[in-house]
Amino acid sequence: MTVSYRQSSYDPLATPLYGAPLKPFNWVQRCGAVMIWLSVAAFLLYAAGQLGLIAFSAPGLLAPIIGLGGLGSVLVNSRRTVIPLEQQADYRRKLRRNTAIALAVALGAAAVGAAAVMVTRGVLG
Repeated sequence: MTVSYRQSSYDPLATPLYGAPLKPFNWVQRCGAVMIWLSVAAFLLYAAGQLGLIAFSAPGLLAPIIGLGGLGSVLVNSRRTVIPLEQQADYRRKLRRNTAIALAVALGAAAVGAAAVMVTRGVLG
């Protein structure tokens, strides 16, 4: 059956709902995983140097570290499973719930941080 623009359910911009990355990983996904691990290790090295735990100083290194991890995650997610139509409603409901929880946690942390700044500057109490 051909889907055409005359049908009420036709959406030309609709994309399939993708799930987890396909396994086993191919060589592209493996390269992405290595890039993510390298960026985590480099960030820990950078953070330890900034905290003075080790003698390491590399100004301007933070942006390339974050970029390496971002590129690695794009490579890992280059092949993803397609979620069957029967499971899409449950998946979207779960995704909305997890997004709402993450947003609530982020807003709570921001509120605590703002209150801590106000207390230390003497605005509150």
